[in-house]
Amino acid sequence: MNEEIPTPADRTAWLAAFLSKYPGLQGTELWGKQGMEEAEIDAFFDTRAPAYRFIADRFLRPSFEPATAPPTPLMSWWLLLYSFSMLSRYQPRKWSEALDVDKSSSAAALEYALDIALEVIPHLVLEGLEQQPILLAKPMAF
Repeated sequence: MNEEIPTPADRTAWLAAFLSKYPGLQGTELWGKQGMEEAEIDAFFDTRAPAYRFIADRFLRPSFEPATAPPTPLMSWWLLLYSFSMLSRYQPRKWSEALDVDKSSSAAALEYALDIALEVIPHLVLEGLEQQPILLAKPMAF
């Protein structure tokens, strides 16, 4: 492996292209400002990385087009589950092979995604019906 170290200009161009997919970060200083009040910090993160499902969980979500809002979490989950359903309906043999833990390296990840979907989807549908975020406390792990 004989990779060249990118020049600062290359890194800046790459970072600009990467950040253009995250509309919440446009026009912000990535490393924050000194002396911000707690309310300012909360407002900063509320607008750029809103809480998702749990009070302490925040995520930046990429958009498909620059300068457009990213899809909602419900839309992202719908797309994922719709893709899984199309694969299972039209390519059942490949879907079965993908779920075979003994043969597929992605089987555990697929099972995990399907298990999480059982918890996430009802919560996100309720949020959609209520038209406001419903944030939960983190469940205790044993």
